[in-house]
Amino acid sequence: MNTLTHDQFQDVSRYILTHGYFTCFPGLDVLKNCEEIPDPEPSDYRDVLFLKGGLPFAVYECGFGFRVLPVPADKPLSREQFNDTARWLRDRGQFAACVFLESLCDFDVIGDPASVSDPESDKIYVSNGHPVMLEMSNIGFFVAD
Repeated sequence: MNTLTHDQFQDVSRYILTHGYFTCFPGLDVLKNCEEIPDPEPSDYRDVLFLKGGLPFAVYECGFGFRVLPVPADKPLSREQFNDTARWLRDRGQFAACVFLESLCDFDVIGDPASVSDPESDKIYVSNGHPVMLEMSNIGFFVAD
């Protein structure tokens, strides 16, 4: 089994967080044949790296979910990835009918791939690589805890 120092673990995690796509519950087949390496920093709730063929493949961030490689950073989410992330935000978030406009300026926005031409489609707001808010047209905002 591979062992990593806490600094090495953090470096690999940061790489995956930057380059991977978010999915709260990847299919177990995605993690099949992966080696799990928990964060060596002592904690009750530790992040976990997944290696496949000796290479970093995914990271589980406690409280957030999974990031899975390889997906280019500029590739939009697939319909399944968008739904997975939106479902996670709905289940975990607090409903807010209105959100201050200035708070929306600090986010990257991912539109629903099923409704690319519809300006009223659902949108996911991402900050520092983490999905933090879902805007559902005609309903309002779900803001992650």
